[in-house]
Amino acid sequence: MMTTEPNIIFIIDGTFEGLMSALFYGYAHKTHPKNIADETYQTAIGDAPVMIKTDLGSAGRVARGITDKLGFDFYKMIYTAFLSDSADKYIHIYNYVRPGFSPTSLFIKCVM
Repeated sequence: MMTTEPNIIFIIDGTFEGLMSALFYGYAHKTHPKNIADETYQTAIGDAPVMIKTDLGSAGRVARGITDKLGFDFYKMIYTAFLSDSADKYIHIYNYVRPGFSPTSLFIKCVM
């Protein structure tokens, strides 16, 4: 019998703070989604949705961490990307930011 990993999908409220909360959740739980979607997302067979509650404290910590580690220009860039109409913007931003929080990240070493 073949087993497959579930497709973890973070479900957020569609706000920037919700996305920052998803980054916090993923880092804290060492769980990284295959996709991030808003509350209108229709799950498919094999999806394992994880509802991410927007937490302003956690979101603030992530925002401060981004500006402290990666700079305010980086923060502005991801916020601008958040404002786009792209359907998969959440997961692209998540995957772009996440390596910057890894202690061994080559990304941080290049930015610093």
